[in-house]
Amino acid sequence: MTLLEIILILIQIESGGDTHAVGDGGRAVGVLQIHSCVIEDVNRIYKTTYTLRDRYDKQKSIAIALQYLNHYCTAERIGRQPTPIDAARIWNGGPKGWRRLATKNYENKFIKQLNKKI
Repeated sequence: MTLLEIILILIQIESGGDTHAVGDGGRAVGVLQIHSCVIEDVNRIYKTTYTLRDRYDKQKSIAIALQYLNHYCTAERIGRQPTPIDAARIWNGGPKGWRRLATKNYENKFIKQLNKKI
């Protein structure tokens, strides 16, 4: 499964595809419910110039998520080949989300959504 395929599933979990979705008390925005810290991380790591407004653009949101996951969801960081579930948990819980107990519920949502695709 590619990161893009994973991200398309994350979009369904996060917003059902609503580009105008706002959640988490106004801190998470767009189809992927991106927080400002994700924008800051991607801009810092890749020297990009994404803005908070870009979270409302589906294609830019996908590009941001691809860069974020390409950086944080790697064998070097995790110590083994990452799985789609690792990517989902990192998206939900940050760079160490793959091992955080708090992301276990999100893992279940991911598996449920994945099973709908099969």
